[in-house]
Amino acid sequence: MGPLTFAVRGSSLHGTIPAGWFVPASDTLTPALDAWLVREDFSASISLREISPDAESRRRIAKEGMILLASMSMAFRDAGTIIPPSAPPSVFRMHEREFGRYETDNSGCLGAVVVFTHGGKYYECEARQHKQGLGEEDMAQLRRAQLAVLFSLVE
Repeated sequence: MGPLTFAVRGSSLHGTIPAGWFVPASDTLTPALDAWLVREDFSASISLREISPDAESRRRIAKEGMILLASMSMAFRDAGTIIPPSAPPSVFRMHEREFGRYETDNSGCLGAVVVFTHGGKYYECEARQHKQGLGEEDMAQLRRAQLAVLFSLVE
């Protein structure tokens, strides 16, 4: 039996579920999310959602890259949950593709958001802790699971 997979609602995207994670029943998926994975101990989740920039923003993203999409995504979040501007959005490359990223802190529950484009659509992948006080190793494991999901989507 091969690895377990999940589908991204409203698209042809699908990906691999990392070990130690599961996909909740489809009736628990909020309309704001297109995919949702939960760590088996319920301490973290990874969600994907399509974001829909307007035509002018799409032109700017095509010109300026994922750093702009990450900045736009960050701007639409609650200002109280963002790591201060000393940690601006950044860009990384994986398998010839560019991604934007930034981190969040919601009352001690850390998160990492990665934005990307696939098939002409724009997506946001958020990995979030759901328990306060988890250590840096827990966050590193969460980031690795997020990258594994992204790799399986864009491979």
